[in-house]
Amino acid sequence: MNPEEIIDLVQDYTESEEILEERRVVLNTDRDNYRDLLQTLWDEDIKHLSTITATDYGEKTEVIYHISTYDGIFLDLTVEIPDDDLEIQTITDIYPSALLYEREINDLLGIDVLEHPEPGKLVLPDDWPEHKHPLKKGFYDYQKVVELDVSRIKELASDEDFDCEMMLEVEKETKDRKTLKEWLEKQIGEEEEEE
Repeated sequence: MNPEEIIDLVQDYTESEEILEERRVVLNTDRDNYRDLLQTLWDEDIKHLSTITATDYGEKTEVIYHISTYDGIFLDLTVEIPDDDLEIQTITDIYPSALLYEREINDLLGIDVLEHPEPGKLVLPDDWPEHKHPLKKGFYDYQKVVELDVSRIKELASDEDFDCEMMLEVEKETKDRKTLKEWLEKQIGEEEEEE
């Protein structure tokens, strides 16, 4: 099956299709049609799900199903999900290999995978705080530090009481970049109060 034949096969379920290279096809669809599209591919013996990836763009998240044929054609099926409704139906009943990939996108991006047969954490520890997803935009709030006057940060860093090694130890021990940011903000706040 060639890329044009694949597009013809699934065109009823897509919003757009594009052949990027001789053997790479990009398909865009929505939550109403992606399962039918995937079922059509499966029924045509296109059964290799390489991985599922996702990217948070702020107002929307894209879930991309990477599928390949036995003929070496690579399909990227993109489904957009609005950030105020981050859920998608499982595809493990169509592609059983999606089991771990779906748990991973739930862990790292907070995408709720409905009717998943084995929900639960995959990558993050069991005691990880709920609703904290490391690949979501805004997980690390560096904006306040970025907004600080760079000259004030440099001034603070050149102060003889500024202990760079201690800051690195705080970050290394806690592995929490927010702690480092909060420490820096506190130091700048104390300096401003003294003035």
